[in-house]
This record gives sequence, C-alpha cells and structure tokens, in this order.
Amino acid sequence: MPVAAFEPKFMKIGVLTAALQELTPREKGKVEDRLLELMESLELERSQIGAASAQLKALQERLAAVRAKHETTGARLRQEIADLEAEREARAAGIDRQLLRRYEQIRARQGNLGLVRIAGRSFLPSQCFQMNNPVVLITRI
Repeated sequence: MPVAAFEPKFMKIGVLTAALQELTPREKGKVEDRLLELMESLELERSQIGAASAQLKALQERLAAVRAKHETTGARLRQEIADLEAEREARAAGIDRQLLRRYEQIRARQGNLGLVRIAGRSFLPSQCFQMNNPVVLITRI
C-alpha cells in the first residue's frame, strides 16, 4: 500500500503572531520548546523516510532483475522442452505402435522411467535382437 507523502498545512503568519502575542513569556517558552522538538522530530522522520525510500528502490530494482532472469530462464527451458518433445515424437514415429504403447504403460507405472527388469530368464544379446525384444527397441528411443 503506497504511503502518501507528508504535506504540512501552513497557517498564516498573522494568525500565529497574534496567538503568540497573547501568551505569557513562560507559555511562549513552552510553545517554542515544543516547536523545536517537533521540528527535530520532523527532520528525523524525513531522513528515515528518505532512507526507507532508497532501500525500497534498491529492492524494486533487485526484484525486477530477478523477474527478468526468471522469465529468460523460463523461456529457455520451455523452448528446450518443446525441442525435446519434438525430437521424442520424431524418434517414436519409427517404433511399432503396440510396442510404444506398452513402453508408455511401463513408463507411467514406473514414474516416468521406461525401464523394467527382465526376471526369470536369461537372454544372449543375439537372442534379444532375434526376438525383437522391447527392452532393446526401447533403448533406441
């Protein structure tokens, strides 16, 4: 929430002079002392406002730099994702649809990891190629 700048309201000198003339010397001294206190307080408050304003400006500049970096990085990452998705689609086009569907099922079940362990049977590398083994084909993706 923006803070409105302090705008003092000045009274005409004649009104103040007339009011001061009606005061006794003792009352006049108290008023002058209070006026000095207020002026010192005002000066202190103005310096604190100036320091806070400078700090706010520095923080706003830092925020703008962080946002710009975030946007740049985000755009770069979105482009990288799009490029990788296009590459994946191009590579997937050369794979049997049924095999790809099975791969996607495994990947979904494994939390985006499309690898499974073959258990209970041993295969020689030459047999994997002869059997059109999905594990071998999936590694080409």
